[in-house]
Amino acid sequence: MRRVSRFALTLLLGVACGRTPRATHDDERRVPSPRDAAEPIVAVVDDAERPARATGISRAWRTFDARGSAQPSVELIGMPGETLAFQIVVASGAHGLASVRLELSGLWRQLPIPPRNIQPYLVYEVPMARRSGGARAGESLGWERRAEPPSLRPPTSVPDALIPLGHAPAWAAYPARIPAGSMTSFWVDIRLPEAGLAGGNYSANVEVFEARQLLASIPVRLRVGSTVLPYAGVNTMLYFEPTEVSERVSSADAVDQYLQLLHAHHITSVFPLSSQAELESANAYLSGELFTKNHGYDGPGQGLRPSVVPLGAYGSLGDPLPETLAKVDSLLAGLERLGLRDRPGLSDIFLYAIDEQCRSPRGAAWRQALSSSSSPRLRALRVGQTCDEPPEKQLVDLVMMPGGSYRLDTAGRARRAAKHVWIYNGILPNTGAFLTDVPTLSLRANPWIQKFYGIERWFYWESTFWNDSNRGGLGPYDPFATSETFHNQDGDHCNGDGLLVYPGRQAKFPEHDLGFSGVLPSIRLKQWRRGIQDAAYIELARRVDPAAVERVVGTVVSGALGASVYAKYVEDPERFRRARRELFELIEHGKD
Repeated sequence: MRRVSRFALTLLLGVACGRTPRATHDDERRVPSPRDAAEPIVAVVDDAERPARATGISRAWRTFDARGSAQPSVELIGMPGETLAFQIVVASGAHGLASVRLELSGLWRQLPIPPRNIQPYLVYEVPMARRSGGARAGESLGWERRAEPPSLRPPTSVPDALIPLGHAPAWAAYPARIPAGSMTSFWVDIRLPEAGLAGGNYSANVEVFEARQLLASIPVRLRVGSTVLPYAGVNTMLYFEPTEVSERVSSADAVDQYLQLLHAHHITSVFPLSSQAELESANAYLSGELFTKNHGYDGPGQGLRPSVVPLGAYGSLGDPLPETLAKVDSLLAGLERLGLRDRPGLSDIFLYAIDEQCRSPRGAAWRQALSSSSSPRLRALRVGQTCDEPPEKQLVDLVMMPGGSYRLDTAGRARRAAKHVWIYNGILPNTGAFLTDVPTLSLRANPWIQKFYGIERWFYWESTFWNDSNRGGLGPYDPFATSETFHNQDGDHCNGDGLLVYPGRQAKFPEHDLGFSGVLPSIRLKQWRRGIQDAAYIELARRVDPAAVERVVGTVVSGALGASVYAKYVEDPERFRRARRELFELIEHGKD
């Protein structure tokens, strides 16, 4: 079931206007600002950066102090139905700051957007004792040899957990107490409504206070396009453990909140289905009812059903015995009653036969047993497995290829043989990776790769791996206390692997209990969302000028799928800003 081996220069947030100084990846090579500044400093940073206390305020950003010596602004472009994001960084100066807070009433009053669509977070930095690694130096489950990316130098802390300001307890320090010579970051999401928001230009402001003293009033300028952004620009599949969520958070409702959070990020969760009881418990999710206002959901993808439903995730159904075949037939009948049938690429329903065991005969045995069945439902059911051998030679219908093994030529041959090929996880340099000690843009890059090369679906193995239960693992841990989440018997250890959300309650780790009966997003989850939304831009722009899109997107993903050395494309935010701006303009001009 588990993995076995291995205040800135008017930054256009997600866009570039003119020449923006290139910001390097958030690592030790980045030039920190002086730590002895007498006055507090406020900086505006877009969502492609990952400011950290260890690096400080970069000299690449134009900042302003409490006297307002400069006036940077937040510059946003977006489509109705899209969620935009930016960050505000506050450095304390020589004497420290006692009570820093954001004031967002200017956004609420001045933008035609409901206040509930504006969500501020405190960025929480998770301790990182060492780099991800394995038995051989220079490689890990996140990168191959010669592809190790730069990173913050451990021991340090890495920004990842996002705590809603309304749920930030004393230990998370909000209103923020910032010691002398330190800094704190805030993340702000703005969701543009699908309806009722006319295209055009809007202005507002965000204020930063220390107690009652105004530190900065930051102009926000928003340009809204005239085309509604499609939901989920690419297909995804993200596993989670419902029992782990409900038990860690001590709330049965936390599972629904998790599913709604991921749906709002345009990501399809995988609710484990191997019994009628699990099918019944997932009824609202599978029917799409969970994503309606009747269930308190107010976000993108209203009422949409999941686009993928695996039966027996990670091979949990075992061998194709007669009683198991009858169970699968009953599950398929239940899905049909909910209106779910296998439609490749739109509604993928398949039997997940075996995981990362290429020598196992189980996949082929399931394919043969289903083909020999008297049930039309069983005969039509596809069989899938994760395996890195050439997909055209595998005796299953659907192959989930590890990110490091996916090649365009072998995937093409498999498709010509009527097989489906997806990507599983990710590893540098072939794709972006999911760990916390890889470049921030890794997860943003993957949907660009997926859309550009026509990859059917991207599957990531876990998101709630708060219990390091793998063979060789260390058991339950506090994800706010360590970024090291994964260990196995082969000597691999990883930062952030299997974790894209954080628990809001932790009875066993009360020192980091937020008192929130749900889960919290990570910066990496936001990056994946940004890339998925960018993929929807690619889809819209292709309808206007396919050749231009191939040129624009090709500049972003060059070096992916087949690269042999470290891929710089995941380290250049300016490349993504410029390309997204060009796609936006293509879409807008195409409506003239």
